[in-house]
Amino acid sequence: MKNLNLSKITLWLLILVAFHSCGSLKYYDEAQKNFSLAAEMEMKKKGRDALSTDLVTLEELYPGAKPAIVKDSSVIKLYEEASISLGKALSTPSKLKNANFNLMGNAICLQSLTAWKLGNPQESLDKSKAALRELENTKKAAPTDERDLTMMTALPGIIDLEMAYDSMEQLKIELTQRLKTVQEASPTEKQAIFDYAQAHYQQFIASGDAESGVLLKAILKLEEAKTKAGSAHPIQSYLLQSQLTGMNTWAIELSEIDNAARVLGLRVAGSATKTWLEDQRKAYKSIRDAHLLTLEKMRPNGKADPAYKFWKKRL
Repeated sequence: MKNLNLSKITLWLLILVAFHSCGSLKYYDEAQKNFSLAAEMEMKKKGRDALSTDLVTLEELYPGAKPAIVKDSSVIKLYEEASISLGKALSTPSKLKNANFNLMGNAICLQSLTAWKLGNPQESLDKSKAALRELENTKKAAPTDERDLTMMTALPGIIDLEMAYDSMEQLKIELTQRLKTVQEASPTEKQAIFDYAQAHYQQFIASGDAESGVLLKAILKLEEAKTKAGSAHPIQSYLLQSQLTGMNTWAIELSEIDNAARVLGLRVAGSATKTWLEDQRKAYKSIRDAHLLTLEKMRPNGKADPAYKFWKKRL
């Protein structure tokens, strides 16, 4: 029995040596390590609200052994290192395809995520389409395929949620500037300010159409992506948190516009402005409550769970 166990250990060591001696697989491994560490550092620099909620984060979905093989500890440098390693890994795709699992789609998936993190959304989206094609057609599925199929389906929505957030922040700045001189504005000018904010909301958040607006369509895209993974898969938690973050963007923009309408003197009883704002608040609350219910069911302690309390208070 001892000899048999020794043989198994020897065979396993040979497999590991063969795995890491292959250039493409070595570079892919390096890329995973650098990406994971970069994502972890990025979350910490942002204050990592996710730690308060105990929900799954990006670096937990894409873990890498520590310490990573790096020359510089900055977040951007780590993502750049990951991008370089992936370029080298994908330069000989046959090595990735002929491993125990077909890792080609997984490598392109990581390349897409890296491009996203480096601020290249169009490149990221192009890579996500290529990754989906590879992952959907592989006959040697890797254990991470479910995660990557789901992430690549969700990525366009995640990118749009970021775009909606950035646009909302810009609107806040613009409204602050415009409302400084509101006392000197004519009724026509005041209405023009509100019309501008309303048009922004309809383009980037939601409009009368149940499935229009960048943010609302993104939230629905993530809902579609959830169907690609099992209900207990950790990515479900990550995607739900992304949706809740999107709902927070929605709440902030709606609040900003509501305040602007009040300052402009347009939020009066019986006015079309007040009716519109109330309709938007109802639409927001309906979708918010649906996602909070999902979170309640997901968490072990329901409404008593810290994650639920965190998002209930924020939204």
